Amino acid sequence: MANDDTGETEKMLEAAKLLSIQKEVGFPFDELDGVTLKQLVDQERNDRAKKMERERR
Repeated sequence: MANDDTGETEKMLEAAKLLSIQKEVGFPFDELDGVTLKQLVDQERNDRAKKMERERR
């Protein structure tokens, strides 16, 4: 369980860094930062799952 919490924390930190960079270059966001961070983490999770599926073929 602790490893899962650590993994989620790391993902949120990476998403926060990405969001910060995106804001610096001028990407607009209508949602609150917490919502945007969750969306970034969810998108990354989906992208990784799709990549793993492609690699299995």
